[in-house]
Amino acid sequence: MTEPPKETPESRAARRRWITVGEFVAVAGLLIAALSLYLTWSDRRADEAERRAQQAYARESAAEQARRVGLIATDADGDLLSFKGAACDLQSADISFPSALKVPAQSVTLDPHIDADWFAGPLLKAFKSSGAKSGRLPVLIVSRCTGATGERLERAIYQVPFTIEGRLLRGKTLRLRGLVLQGYVSAGKAQARLDSAWRAATRGDAGNMS
Repeated sequence: MTEPPKETPESRAARRRWITVGEFVAVAGLLIAALSLYLTWSDRRADEAERRAQQAYARESAAEQARRVGLIATDADGDLLSFKGAACDLQSADISFPSALKVPAQSVTLDPHIDADWFAGPLLKAFKSSGAKSGRLPVLIVSRCTGATGERLERAIYQVPFTIEGRLLRGKTLRLRGLVLQGYVSAGKAQARLDSAWRAATRGDAGNMS
């Protein structure tokens, strides 16, 4: 009976190398599978977090929207700008002006409006050097009303477009053209945001509010 050939040192080393490679492949396969499972779990977790964030944002947006008053002009193109709440019956409004104009704040109740006489002198003086014939005056309006969801309070900066016209024997006068929402503000930053909007307006960039 023929004896099996003896394993040479070279063949023994080659066999060991193949065993080592096989073990490495097996371990690598386990690592890849584990990594794949982790990535899948991580993606699902990220998707779930994004979904929850979107739902929270939608709820917050709906709640914020329910508190809005939404002022709109009802009569413009003159010395007086009348406005009302789009979402509810307006009860009162406090109107503040940029600090640079040194104009007192005004409060209106039964007849919500902005009167050009409140700020015409300082505003015309501020725009005199530029020779501008039109511009926008930022104002801070804190408005209150009662709607279907209860009390509402809105604190926002609105832009009041205006034109400067000359009148015989009466110098220049302002004509108020409307009311445009600039943005909502918090109580602590309201005046600073208003003054920033005013600086932008006097630079000829009323749309830039930092």
